[in-house]
Amino acid sequence: MTKISYLNIPVGFEKDYFNNLKQADRFNFSRVVSNKKHVSRTKKNKLKQKTLMFLISDIWKSFNSSTIDNWNNIASSLGLSGYQLFMKDQSLRIKAGLSGSAVPSFFHQCNVGCISVSSSSSSFKITQKHPHNYWILTKTFNKKSMLDPLYISEDFVLPLTLGLSYSSDFDVAGPDPFARFFATVRSSYQGVDRFTDFVIDLDFSSDWQNIEKVFSSVEGYVVSYDVSFEINDLIGSLYFDNLKIFHSSQNWARDSSCYDISKKHTFPFHKVINNWEGIAIPDGSLYHSIYKDF
Repeated sequence: MTKISYLNIPVGFEKDYFNNLKQADRFNFSRVVSNKKHVSRTKKNKLKQKTLMFLISDIWKSFNSSTIDNWNNIASSLGLSGYQLFMKDQSLRIKAGLSGSAVPSFFHQCNVGCISVSSSSSSFKITQKHPHNYWILTKTFNKKSMLDPLYISEDFVLPLTLGLSYSSDFDVAGPDPFARFFATVRSSYQGVDRFTDFVIDLDFSSDWQNIEKVFSSVEGYVVSYDVSFEINDLIGSLYFDNLKIFHSSQNWARDSSCYDISKKHTFPFHKVINNWEGIAIPDGSLYHSIYKDF
């Protein structure tokens, strides 16, 4: 039998009482626990030894005004401050075992997406699906690491703008080599479904560059679309960042900063759509997010 007890909170102390409670694990065993706010001096000293914030903060303070302005200019396009972007980038850099600090770049920041193809036996393809309705994960307000599912209705209308920053290093390994980033748009015309590819062709060997194209028309009325990377008869690597899938005055690219492109959702979030799905992955090939010193 469930044990039930009651607690009478003195008048005027309700706010203080509830401020000292927090929600624990919502999925395995839902419950309310105490929210411990006091941190002892010993704990603070141990935290300083573990966290990277103090180390990174000292590095930031050593920068001259020109370097800080560079970080601020790049971060502003991402909706961050220069310090926030540097803190994120430098922590990933230290965890990757790299020394020094990154040179700020408009082409890539922090993690980047990486496609590595080591077999030319068949084509490589990953797809980001964009049905009309789906679930994504969004950060819970005022919670450090809590996420909640959010229901999305994406009303797709043309024009569609596709864009990305990328660098590539491929060798030709077959008779029909190509690398492309493209959207497959489904439309209906006279009762028949039609599929139109809006394609951005990628260079086989290129230093970092940004490319963007606008596509504005198909036969019939648009229904939905998917966005894909496809590589055929090539061996090597593709690095990309700052994905842009723009329509209806919004960038609809999921994980546009390529923080974790291979992330698969666990059971509590099984209804959440994955950012990228592997459609054709040859043996020895993979796609993931990495921090790399370019």
